[in-house]
Amino acid sequence: MPTPVPAPTTAPVLNIVTAERLRHVVEASKTALEGGGLGKPVGVRGVQLWRKIGDPPPAGESDFEFVSEFTRTRMTLDYQMSQGGLTVYYQARWVSTRGETGPWGELVSATVVK
Repeated sequence: MPTPVPAPTTAPVLNIVTAERLRHVVEASKTALEGGGLGKPVGVRGVQLWRKIGDPPPAGESDFEFVSEFTRTRMTLDYQMSQGGLTVYYQARWVSTRGETGPWGELVSATVVK
């Protein structure tokens, strides 16, 4: 009988690759302990991305809105002209093939370029 896949024990490392006009490209990578680089750890189906648009910075989980669960580690997010100049705060966590979530990664932020 196969061993069940455990919940992720590490958090994704988020990097804002580019902040183009009204667009952010965000990548999630493995930690150095997992060999680093793009791609998901073993037993992970995707990454949940959460964000808060505008200041002040988030004070807790309840300040974030769920964006989506991505199966690829490179995510493109488009913004409206009215959001230009605002800071967007991102946080993410891995999701196992059984739907269990791991710990939160570090908070990252970028300004939406007009």
